[in-house]
Amino acid sequence: MANHVEPEQGSFWCLPGGGVEIGESPAETVVRELWEECCVKGEVVRQIATINYPNGITQHTFECRIIEGTVSVAATLSLATQTRFCGA
Repeated sequence: MANHVEPEQGSFWCLPGGGVEIGESPAETVVRELWEECCVKGEVVRQIATINYPNGITQHTFECRIIEGTVSVAATLSLATQTRFCGA
């Protein structure tokens, strides 16, 4: 999880995530976002949930496994102050 600090919202923790790029599946997106936000290579273990919101946004949640690297804050993630692995 990444701890974000935003002026309006304060500090909050959230899962790595982002928008699906053209030609990308939701599972491919989460693997890319793990790399971009947490500096680790991962693989999808299973899909946990899909939520369709009234505004047209669909949220996909996956269980993933780290296959390479150590969780850290990505340099491109300017609002994140720390990341933490939450393993089962």
